[in-house]
Amino acid sequence: MRKSMRRIWLVALALFLLLPAAASANASQDSAAFVIFLEEDGSARIEETWRVRFEDQEYSRYWRSYRRDAWYSLGDWEVSLDGEALTLLEAPSEERPEGCFAVVEDGSDVRVEIYHRSENVARESRVAYTVENAVILHDDVAEFRWDLTSASEISYTGVVSARLFLPSVVTEEEWFAWAHGPLNGTIEKNGGAGAVLRAEDVPDYTVVDMRLAMPRALFTGGYVEEGAALEGILEEEAELARQANQERGLLRFQDSPQGFALLLLGVLGAVASLVGWPLYRKKRLEEKLARHKAAAPIFQAEPPSDLAGALVNRLIHFYDGGKGDRGRQFTATLMTLSLKGFVAMRAAGDDDIALALKGMSGQALPHEKALYRMLEEAADGAGEISLNALRKRIAEEPQWSVERRETFEQAVDADFDALGEEQELFHAFEIWFPAGSAGYDEWFAPNMLWFSARWYGDLNRVQEDAYNASVAADGAGGGGGFSAGGGSGAGSTGSGAD
Repeated sequence: MRKSMRRIWLVALALFLLLPAAASANASQDSAAFVIFLEEDGSARIEETWRVRFEDQEYSRYWRSYRRDAWYSLGDWEVSLDGEALTLLEAPSEERPEGCFAVVEDGSDVRVEIYHRSENVARESRVAYTVENAVILHDDVAEFRWDLTSASEISYTGVVSARLFLPSVVTEEEWFAWAHGPLNGTIEKNGGAGAVLRAEDVPDYTVVDMRLAMPRALFTGGYVEEGAALEGILEEEAELARQANQERGLLRFQDSPQGFALLLLGVLGAVASLVGWPLYRKKRLEEKLARHKAAAPIFQAEPPSDLAGALVNRLIHFYDGGKGDRGRQFTATLMTLSLKGFVAMRAAGDDDIALALKGMSGQALPHEKALYRMLEEAADGAGEISLNALRKRIAEEPQWSVERRETFEQAVDADFDALGEEQELFHAFEIWFPAGSAGYDEWFAPNMLWFSARWYGDLNRVQEDAYNASVAADGAGGGGGFSAGGGSGAGSTGSGAD
């Protein structure tokens, strides 16, 4: 049940992050298995096996795309479907003949199109190819990095796994391995022979990538990049591991008795701030003190109880000059519409939710009205639409999607600007931890609006068992849980089906 709910809320977040595409939400990727052989000449032979389920209609094409405008080149394509080798066509075909595939260069990408006829069935596609100059040769180390999944997949991928083999065995201390992506993933070194990787329930907008640093002497060729790199790689990966482990610790803390106690403290603190805020705000404005960076404020407070969820997210990024996480703003606003009674939510099967439109009050904020109008248009007079149907509308009508997204974002920014002096609310009360303390730096600063997010419906931050059970990342490259980040600039760029 928790896994189904996680999918529902992440779908809500993903709706606003979708890039217009022709792919259907009814084609889903059950699993992806990779086998990667690094060769002495610096090339790599990669085999991908994707199990894809095609439902509700007949499909005649499934494709995967890869970045080609990088330091490497791709070739020697081999494709099979359910164990049967496919024939390579000289050019893509509108007829999409079964038993064939085509390789299409499309701008900065190369796309492998697999032609078939499938309806209400699961198929297993194998794509194999050679990456010339896959290994980057620095002065002091050889580096390999590759995106296994992209931020533009057609669906969740139930399980992503990979096995990587070095060209020859080395001692385990001589090389390093990292992976990035969802916190429930792990990568382990197989002694000095290679590495294995696994992650479950990988969202369609989340990149899973792996990175290796190896002895340069393992390779006789590759892409030469002058200068030393190992120290910088180790520093970068140590920071990404620290970020991931901080998030893991935060998620565990939120679900602990201490976290619940702080939640109660947050409620009491918010009540106190509402009582004392007008007098304190007047005093602060009279002093006309300069603003401070949000990373180290002198005073801290919970936002007023009537502040909209999207504006809470906007405030997080106020001092760094950004406009916040647009996806979370969308999700928070959708939840706010439900909390205010403008939209009623109900389960629609195991992996979908229906949104019943109940009417919009004149007291709603402009960005809330913008999202409600988007839902009305998508429902096309029906008075109700499911999240999956909304997702499909976004994918099928990219121009409409872009226009509604821009309208929503502009309304959020306008509502935020209308706060005026209320933007100073981060300088109210420091009732949690003194700035600069261990508790502040390790827990409170990165999660300053956790309580507010709970109140305002930003359900993308809800605790998940899978994250609680995840293994800590090892920034030293010895294996362990996935680190933060994701996206190496090489490898997969997406998938699709129609």
